[in-house]
Amino acid sequence: MQTPEKMLYQLEQTDHNLLKSQLKELKVDQFKRLLQKFIKESNLHEKMVQNDQVVTSLIDQSFTLLLLCMEQDLANNIVKRDYILTMRSLTKHLYQHYKVVHKGYYVGQYLSLGLIFGAGIGIALFTSNPGLYSIGISLGLVLGVSIGNSLENKAIKEGLLY
Repeated sequence: MQTPEKMLYQLEQTDHNLLKSQLKELKVDQFKRLLQKFIKESNLHEKMVQNDQVVTSLIDQSFTLLLLCMEQDLANNIVKRDYILTMRSLTKHLYQHYKVVHKGYYVGQYLSLGLIFGAGIGIALFTSNPGLYSIGISLGLVLGVSIGNSLENKAIKEGLLY
């Protein structure tokens, strides 16, 4: 297994060959933030490496697949799909076992919940005038985003956000 410092250095050397849209599609910045978190908080990295071989294998696998995707101009959809599935497994595992989440996780979750509950509130309160449904939706979105932002700020303070 390579160290996170070497992985980050290698990614910095190879990511300038891709377009911004390709970098965004592969979520390279999310993977870099995870590596930087491991570098900054070495105790977190050591705890995960010593206790959890799943994290180390998923990081190695994600790194290898990401490099393959970067070298093969994204024409190989199988490698890209495998990379995305591996990253999804990694983020899911980090959340379930360590409560570590990526930037935007809570905002996305609570924005969708706010939209659903806001639509329900809009329908329930304004049944006489369907044109007012949007009031409930907008209230739900505002509540969802504010709750998501507060949870992300809490995660930042606790050091659980990358």
